[in-house]
Amino acid sequence: MNIKNIKSIIMACLAGLLLVACGEQTTNTASQETPPPTPTPEKKVLTVGVNAQFAPFEMPKDNNVRELTGFDIDLIEAMAAVNHLDIQIQHYSWENLIPSLGQDSDILISALTINNDRRKIMDFTKPYFQNYPVIMTTTSSGINSYDRLKDKRIGLIKEQTGNINTIELASLSDKTAISQYDTLNELVNALKNNEVDAVITDIAPVQYFLKQNPENDFVLIESDRFTKESYGIAVKKGNIQLLATLNNALTKVQQSGEYDAIYNKYFGENTNTLEKSASQPENAVSVGN
Repeated sequence: MNIKNIKSIIMACLAGLLLVACGEQTTNTASQETPPPTPTPEKKVLTVGVNAQFAPFEMPKDNNVRELTGFDIDLIEAMAAVNHLDIQIQHYSWENLIPSLGQDSDILISALTINNDRRKIMDFTKPYFQNYPVIMTTTSSGINSYDRLKDKRIGLIKEQTGNINTIELASLSDKTAISQYDTLNELVNALKNNEVDAVITDIAPVQYFLKQNPENDFVLIESDRFTKESYGIAVKKGNIQLLATLNNALTKVQQSGEYDAIYNKYFGENTNTLEKSASQPENAVSVGN
């Protein structure tokens, strides 16, 4: 083997070693690179469905259905704030409200009565409001109890008779007369104009009316003859995580005193006892929704 061949072999070996070294360096450099960061998922915006036709729980602000106000609206916004939830509030017709749950909406808050039929298709938070009928009359009527309605003229709202035993009322006396009206304003005017001696209607709207109209001669009388019902916030059946989040937020708002502040804004001093739990109202009939 001549010297020329030996040099060629040596050069070929050196070139091979150089390629291997470069390849290892490239591989090691690539393996030491920092992997790209995992993208942070966007925070889910929860759609809250309401039916903005039941003052004072939810209602258009300045007759604009795109801007809503009311007790339920203030409450769910306060709950979202304390638990850092992103929400958007969406108005639905009453017919489309419940079917929207789990489809277009994640949460429903719309003065929804907790009852067994509804619990078959949705889960409820603990009650956040208790509603029931009360007697409203004038200070000069002499009526101070349910039994004193005997022989009196009584006014009711047509759509709010579910928790009122009208047959029992009528049987108090042959002289007991019952008249029905379409709206709360008509009912109150009938009392003002002495067309009736007393009216029976839900505690929530009548407290809201009295809050807005403090100059009046009316008194409220409660009676255990009327059925009480509880309102809850609804989520899709089985959504335990969201349900727990909402219950936690509701507790925080109640314990902080913000619930009482919201209540006072619409109804006056908070006298709501929330005696019934979500599992109790077996046959509750919705007076509001």
